[in-house]
Amino acid sequence: MSSMANRNDFLLTELNQPSQETVDFISHLFAREPDPIFEQNWIHILSYLKFKSNIYSIYSPHGQSVLIFRDNKLHLFTADIQNPTFFLNFKQFASSLNLHSFDVLNISQSWLDKNLMLLHKTFSLVSVLSRSKEEVIYDLDLLTSLPSQAFNHLRQTRNRLLTSNKVCFEKINNSNLHVGFKLIEHWNSVQGYKYSKNKMDKEKFVLEKLVSFSYTHPELNLLLGKVGSFTCSLSIFFLHPQFLQYGIIYMLKGINRSEEGGIRGASDATYLHIFSQLKKLGAKFVNDGELGSEFGTRQHKLRFHPVRYLQSFDVELSI
Repeated sequence: MSSMANRNDFLLTELNQPSQETVDFISHLFAREPDPIFEQNWIHILSYLKFKSNIYSIYSPHGQSVLIFRDNKLHLFTADIQNPTFFLNFKQFASSLNLHSFDVLNISQSWLDKNLMLLHKTFSLVSVLSRSKEEVIYDLDLLTSLPSQAFNHLRQTRNRLLTSNKVCFEKINNSNLHVGFKLIEHWNSVQGYKYSKNKMDKEKFVLEKLVSFSYTHPELNLLLGKVGSFTCSLSIFFLHPQFLQYGIIYMLKGINRSEEGGIRGASDATYLHIFSQLKKLGAKFVNDGELGSEFGTRQHKLRFHPVRYLQSFDVELSI
């Protein structure tokens, strides 16, 4: 594949570890984005997107992107386009691999507005698919002060589980990684049955990757929520690398029923702890990902009173 790329004026470099050069390259791709899209960061690219995939930086004088090669298919993850030659060359590159289409993943409305006309001129068919209709943004001032009647339930949870130190938190590292795996497995057995097994495997893969990265990137926060010796939650959160006033809650699993080995309010207590920690780090808002179609998840996130919703898209391009 590299030889084909060279013929089309592309330099491919496989991405594995979050070196400063790699982090800077990925962050540069999103430097002109106006909003903190949930998945537009090096943490997501080097963990979740690496699952059963090869990830490359793709560079040319005409633009750059992240290239995902999975199941004999090509995917661009956003792209910083300098001029139309980038897509003309990439079209030839995909054709040289006997591919008839590829897609561009996780693009913003801003990117779409800027590049859609160019795509229609370059490709035989352009299909725009809504990837996320409702990424929820919360106000951290609101969720750390909990000022009104609407937040009574959260104040009660904070007093019952956090102020009392009934739920405490410890960092996930190599020595307790197996506990994190067990929590993910347990959560999927009691609450995640509506999702595919592949999702659980991805989450364990992501957790292991991010634990390894956290030794050189302390900005990654990976925590287990504990009630005595029992584990009731797992969370991953960080400041958005390009938007430091925004936090990202990348993963949160809580076991909330005592009959399932948990404690009532485990998820909310973990959320409240994250809100407090992100505010201490200087964040003013937090992106909690998509509301999703599952009723319980939607209702739970809406209880935090989102102040804004973001959209992202995928574009399928036929050669």
